[in-house]
Amino acid sequence: MVFMKIPMADLKKFVKKNVPGPIFVVLSGSHAYGFPSKDSDYDLRGSHVAKTRDVLSLTKPQWAIEVKERSIELVTQEIEKFLSMLMQPSGYIMEQIFSSHVVFASKDFKELQKLARNALCRKLHAHYSGFALGVYKKAKASGWADVKENLYLLRVLMTGTHLLEKGEMVINIQDLNRRFGVREVDELVRIKAEAESAHNKFDLESSASELFQKLDEAYKNSKLPDEVSGQEKFNDFLLKVRQKGLKAR
Repeated sequence: MVFMKIPMADLKKFVKKNVPGPIFVVLSGSHAYGFPSKDSDYDLRGSHVAKTRDVLSLTKPQWAIEVKERSIELVTQEIEKFLSMLMQPSGYIMEQIFSSHVVFASKDFKELQKLARNALCRKLHAHYSGFALGVYKKAKASGWADVKENLYLLRVLMTGTHLLEKGEMVINIQDLNRRFGVREVDELVRIKAEAESAHNKFDLESSASELFQKLDEAYKNSKLPDEVSGQEKFNDFLLKVRQKGLKAR
């Protein structure tokens, strides 16, 4: 198993410097997925709340904050857009909320995590199967030579299957593989650790096909609700943070 030290204190300083009104920011990308290389960037994702006065004024706030400096890439969505994406629902957004690598968390973050559980539903199968199919086509077209693409494919299929079966979000491929036991994972992670653009020859057709089948079976047998529930709670949360911002100014 490959481990790399993450400079969490430096990342937190970066967030405070660049994100006004952060609700939460987590580490995403290869570091969170369990296959960082020695030259991987630090991908930060999350949500912020704009000043209520700016939202109500003619001069609208910055709905998305994007900052790239050296090896850090930061993207946060304003909470209104973030909630609308969460309600679609979006596995990409859900993975941020339930990331185990929290760089910054406000007092509202725990409530947001609780709220997000209403978006854990069978409909997420469409996100994971669709995303996995796109990655599968690219990985196969390269002759299974792109190690990063291979890891993304296996990770997405495992995460989707585990979510539909267990109702919990796990995005680290090394943690997931303790359950799935895909034989190629350890070697792929080892090779990827040496270089972000690592290439090697693997034939993942059999493993990928098996995981696609497991994802579809998990969807058929999932005990999660069919759709996002409690939509009014998402609106209540948005109104709460807007009103809080209005009172503070």
